[in-house]
Amino acid sequence: MIRLETQNVPAFLIEDYMPPENELKMRVDFTYSEDSVLEREPEKFWKKEGKKLDGRVESFIGKKKALEQVVAQVVATSDTPEVKLRNIYARAQQVRNTSFEAEKSEQEQKREKEKEINNVEDC
Repeated sequence: MIRLETQNVPAFLIEDYMPPENELKMRVDFTYSEDSVLEREPEKFWKKEGKKLDGRVESFIGKKKALEQVVAQVVATSDTPEVKLRNIYARAQQVRNTSFEAEKSEQEQKREKEKEINNVEDC
């Protein structure tokens, strides 16, 4: 996250014989980068970033059989669509989201007997 706060920025005044305005005006330029590849067009950057994120999600949930087994345990074929949705949602709430937790050292992980979650089978 990048945060910029400014205060008391004076208005730009044009004077005789001054250098070009764009050389003197204050500005902030945003460039999107990853792996030292700069991309000035946000649309291109986010398109590539979206493909990478999609790839990570697909590799995580790529174990379709494991996912199907969990869903089969949670819902019955006779359930209404709303009941199925509620049951799947309730099961999803049981999965621990470690993305926003502070990272633990290997020693802490061993002590708490936590294994690394690499795909849907590990949940």
